[in-house]
Amino acid sequence: MPNPLSAAPGPQSPLGLGVLLDLLRTEPWDLLYRYAQTYGDLFKIDALHLTALFVNRPDLIETLVDSHDMFVKRTPNPSTLPFTRKSIFATTRPLWAETRPHHPYAGEHAPLVFERMIPALVDVVTEHVRTMGRGPAGTVDLYPLLVRMSYDAFCTNVLGQRTSDATYIRYLRLIREVTTRLKTNGTTLDPRFWWVLRRWHQEISEVVDRRFQQGADAVAPTDALGFVTKNGTKLPRDILKDEVSTMIVGGVHPVATALSAALYNLCRYPDEGRRVMDEVRDVASRRDLRTLTLADVKALECLDRFADESMRLYPPVHIIMRAVLPGKVGVLGGYALPANTEVVFSPWVMHRTARYWEAPLEFRPARFAKAPAPYTFMPFGVGERTCMGQPYARLCIRIVLATLLTEANIEVNVSKPLALAFGPLIIVPKNPLHGQLSLR
Repeated sequence: MPNPLSAAPGPQSPLGLGVLLDLLRTEPWDLLYRYAQTYGDLFKIDALHLTALFVNRPDLIETLVDSHDMFVKRTPNPSTLPFTRKSIFATTRPLWAETRPHHPYAGEHAPLVFERMIPALVDVVTEHVRTMGRGPAGTVDLYPLLVRMSYDAFCTNVLGQRTSDATYIRYLRLIREVTTRLKTNGTTLDPRFWWVLRRWHQEISEVVDRRFQQGADAVAPTDALGFVTKNGTKLPRDILKDEVSTMIVGGVHPVATALSAALYNLCRYPDEGRRVMDEVRDVASRRDLRTLTLADVKALECLDRFADESMRLYPPVHIIMRAVLPGKVGVLGGYALPANTEVVFSPWVMHRTARYWEAPLEFRPARFAKAPAPYTFMPFGVGERTCMGQPYARLCIRIVLATLLTEANIEVNVSKPLALAFGPLIIVPKNPLHGQLSLR
């Protein structure tokens, strides 16, 4: 007989506010980690009249993300719906299962699409690095530069073209609104925002329509939209447009955060960083990075393990939620969960749990010489609803790092820990990422 959720251990508040007071003082991922140290792998979280269950066991996470007859990803999120609209990200079963196979990043063709993106990706990064290297000498905040670099990379690899500076500014305005909405669970009445949102979707729509009107390129496509126009898609045009928008809005900042953490760790752990630099520069001395295949990228073992270890300690996605289906009573970890109860797990906490990671707070890329245990490594989520853009994001992070290290010498100020703050769906650097870049 399962126990009621009220019987689960967890933090208490004499004022009836639950964890709200703690959240005013501590970032949510750090707070969940602290609670896990105190209450274990299963505990309840109270916030006013709501109670959720937190889980930090691989077997329970597997049940949570794979038991579709009991738990569901609650979508669409009202806070993000104006941005995601009809995209696959915002759909629930069965529509999600129906449309997912037709996503540009899904299916047997996806590796070929990614491989053809590599030359353009190297070109984008090289151009940015050389522009930065010719700029004024001195220390700068690298994070905004990494965001713009990632944005241009996504636009090039998704749309097949870059956008104007004005469009990039509109993108940043949307990202700020996403962050505000998720923090406050609210909205905005600012008419300027709605104009920006309308203009953003209009520009994406115009690009998609123009690509279809132009027809397929004679040469092999090197971007996701080009592949779709050449090979066709079963996605309706309106859903495709929203998907293209979501791929950019939802992908740029996670990649920029992962790159920031990687550059910080390259300098924070110089011995590990030197192994990565030696490996990458040795390859670059013998061949053009633009000619790399996916197999070549995977063969860069030091880079691959370094990137994964960096994302283990600084996962872009810090919290993942599911809910008990309406009309159901869920059972998880010995507790009965009423319909609509939220269940939470955290990559940040799991990646720091000593039962699944030896010396979890130490930076050890060599641990990825063997695959992690299932449901213990999830920087972009886990289960069938893992981020659709994960394969591209992983490739992008590795190619950007390889190109950066080939083209430039980078020094990051590591005198203080890398502090993080809540950003658009993810975590982002809390303070400027001070560093210097000089061309090799």
